[in-house]
Amino acid sequence: MVVQIDNSTLTPELAKLSFVDLKDSDIETIIKKSHPDIETKELESQVLTYKIIRLKEHEQLLNKRLTLKIDFSKDSTVEELKAINKQLSHLKKEISEYENNLKTITLPIQQQLPEIFENRRLIPNSFLRGALFGIVKKGKRAIVKDTQIFSMSHYDISFSGEYLDQNDLELWDSLIYLAKHKHVDYELRITLYELRKFIGYSQTKSAYDAIVTRAKRLKFATVEIKKDKVAYFGSLIDDVLIDKEEDGKLVIRFNKKLVRLFSEKDYTVISQDIRKRIGDNQLARWLYNFYESHKEPIPFNIELIKNLCRSEANIYKFRSMLKEALTIVQTGYLAVGRVFEYEIKDDTLYIKKSTLKAQRELFDK
Repeated sequence: MVVQIDNSTLTPELAKLSFVDLKDSDIETIIKKSHPDIETKELESQVLTYKIIRLKEHEQLLNKRLTLKIDFSKDSTVEELKAINKQLSHLKKEISEYENNLKTITLPIQQQLPEIFENRRLIPNSFLRGALFGIVKKGKRAIVKDTQIFSMSHYDISFSGEYLDQNDLELWDSLIYLAKHKHVDYELRITLYELRKFIGYSQTKSAYDAIVTRAKRLKFATVEIKKDKVAYFGSLIDDVLIDKEEDGKLVIRFNKKLVRLFSEKDYTVISQDIRKRIGDNQLARWLYNFYESHKEPIPFNIELIKNLCRSEANIYKFRSMLKEALTIVQTGYLAVGRVFEYEIKDDTLYIKKSTLKAQRELFDK
């Protein structure tokens, strides 16, 4: 049910709400009185629309007040003019934020995602530069609540749920890819067979069970990610269900606000060719993702890398695991004609690699 709200259709009750009393709960209550069957998604959209209208009305009043102060009032002080301009600046930011949120809700998710090409995956850097999708020891997966996630200093991340690993990330970015290419609004319908085949898992019961288990883990995980002006709080996917009554498909509903994590091009293009060649080694997969997100990697202390990937091994064991994983990553790069060289010196890891752009330029010659 779609209910349009604009200046001409505001109910008397909504019109009575003062500018300073724009509480979502009050607006929702009034809208529901007139439209009791309104859907949650539409209700959220209309609340935002109403708030934008009222904020713009206030913006117009402040602009008029500013004009009057400048043109007709000789008694205006610099402080008064500064105060009005400060209010206007705050209002513009608030309106812009609400308009962005409204756009996120109303536009299909596939229109908001960056372009994703075949055999590539786009993953937010906040997912790659820390322990959000770290490595998990087989048979041991901790459940935590509001736990700070170790990551690069650009990001402030807290997490609740079962710890996530590289397999969970592969499922998530595969779902995002499919959402883009299947022209999804916010709900992806796909059979387990299609999804299994797309990811490249074997046709076994354990593979199907793994997909469902990982999807559930993504649904129940709650993250809070902050970086500069971008902040996201919510689940990694909204809902997971198998629609047995209709077509038997797995139904994945996305939280469209997730697209904000791709803003300002804060994401990395991941090569499926390399990822497949790396195989199941969790640390190798994490290292590939981590270093692919850095155009020119700086030296990192091995202890820092251990914390960033959330390894529970002692430092001596981790050094051994690291060398093995780095060799696997190097082999994956070489298989597609790219360079990945590493050196460990004074407990510091040095990486030199070629970029995807450099590889394309090589083949274009």
